[in-house]
Amino acid sequence: MMSNNAKELYIVGAGGFGREVADTVRAISSAAEASARHSVGADDAIAAEAGTDYRVAGFIDDDETKWGSRINDIEVKGGIEWLRSRGASGGDPSGGMPRAVIAIADPRTKRSVAEYLDGAVIWETVIHPTAIVSPYANIGEGGIVQAYVSINPQASIGKHAIINGYSGVGHDAVLGDFISVMSKCDITGNTIIGDGVYIATSVAVIPGITVGEGAFLGAGSVIVKDVERGAKMIGNPARRVE
Repeated sequence: MMSNNAKELYIVGAGGFGREVADTVRAISSAAEASARHSVGADDAIAAEAGTDYRVAGFIDDDETKWGSRINDIEVKGGIEWLRSRGASGGDPSGGMPRAVIAIADPRTKRSVAEYLDGAVIWETVIHPTAIVSPYANIGEGGIVQAYVSINPQASIGKHAIINGYSGVGHDAVLGDFISVMSKCDITGNTIIGDGVYIATSVAVIPGITVGEGAFLGAGSVIVKDVERGAKMIGNPARRVE
């Protein structure tokens, strides 16, 4: 049973990745409930400290054909203007300003949505309970860390970043805002990844590499030299394509 301390969370994006994030939120809630049950004699306040408990309040999507429908038992409430209006009106009826996370992989779209909603929502950082995140790493607001991810000491990850399942971020790596790292990627130590970079599935970036802002690293690429801003890279070793 979900506790009375559960935070209501809106997921912006009702596509495939949005459904994955909804499952992550459920896993977080289940882990928090299990931890609370093992806190013998704990009251609600103590149980709340055992772990974050969420309830998905709804999907947010600008596709009007989805409004009012249910996707995996979660209602699509409306578009981003609907969510913004709730913050502008003084908060969600459940209490306080609405909380949200952006489940959109495209960095440019993600940035646009975040800038439009800034100040109208509280951005949550969602971390799957199977992820291993060093206490000496830093993850910015609005981040999404999926199942079996490893984030190592002194790694720094900017706001609204996605680190998808089975990926690793090495020690002292610096990842910028609005990046998207898809599944099974290896971002090794001492790398620098600029804002808005999209890293497709199964990419490896060797230590010490710098990837410029807005670059695209194609699936399966191995990045062995610095990547210029806005460049599109594919292959092993990766080469630039137009």
